[in-house]
Amino acid sequence: MLHRLWLARAIAAIHSAIVLLFAIGWALPWRESHWAVVCAAVIVQGGWWLFGNRCLLTVWEARLRGKEPEPVPAAPDEDAPNFIRDGMTRLLGRRPPERWLSYATYGVLWGSFTIAAARLGFGS
Repeated sequence: MLHRLWLARAIAAIHSAIVLLFAIGWALPWRESHWAVVCAAVIVQGGWWLFGNRCLLTVWEARLRGKEPEPVPAAPDEDAPNFIRDGMTRLLGRRPPERWLSYATYGVLWGSFTIAAARLGFGS
């Protein structure tokens, strides 16, 4: 069981790195970081479509921690594991509304994508 916990922590660290990529990758001076943001945004969005608006990393981490995710519900399950919601709850000290989280998550993802793509297009 201990190795599963370590693996879950490693997945959480990778998840944090991906969130950090979207938060600052577009602002870095390297074209490679802009390409990473553009490609990762498309991959992440595809994963969300495949897993019912849930991230594959969240699903894996939950399973490794012994929390079997429920089948994809027709409406968002506010009690299902959610990496961003859990992090924001720890940061803010209270649980943010699901609608706010959705707007913030998609805003960061596609805002970062748009800026990185524009920087690639304009060569800056």
